[in-house]
Amino acid sequence: MRNPSATLLATLLTIAAALPMSAQAPTPTPNTTPGAVVRVIHIRIKPGRADAYWADMRQNFKPVWDAEKQAGIISDYIVATKSTTEGPNDWGVSVQLVYPNWAAFDNLASKTDPITLAHYGSAAKRTAASCCRAPASASCTSAKSAATIHESLSDSVRCAVRFVCTTSASSDATPI
Repeated sequence: MRNPSATLLATLLTIAAALPMSAQAPTPTPNTTPGAVVRVIHIRIKPGRADAYWADMRQNFKPVWDAEKQAGIISDYIVATKSTTEGPNDWGVSVQLVYPNWAAFDNLASKTDPITLAHYGSAAKRTAASCCRAPASASCTSAKSAATIHESLSDSVRCAVRFVCTTSASSDATPI
């Protein structure tokens, strides 16, 4: 005949041993898979502004993304064009930033700020360049006037890149 205390002790030890294993291996969800996270941005370039867009892409975005890739912030980036259009407000360029995982978004600004500041030279110039791309954004219409932002840019960059169209004049400059 079995000892009830020994059976109870063996059961408790089995349960205790199984708890750490279940904590280490979370139950997978059918909606996600651990791995890379891709941020997709669709951009519509204003008619006649394609040359300015691609020049800005080569001079500003590409060097920043290359530095972020070298620093391990992003795994890769992809720039693609759409060969068809489904209307006048359709996007034409897709930018995909590939991050190693969701944890890469933790304190993302503190990781990318030194890179963008090194590229643009100052926060004011970085903001000014952003305002040239999407002048309707809240950061461009609030504290600083357009003239102040315009003056913070060098003559060669001075808002020659107004190419991104937004969803509406009152939007926060979300590229479409």
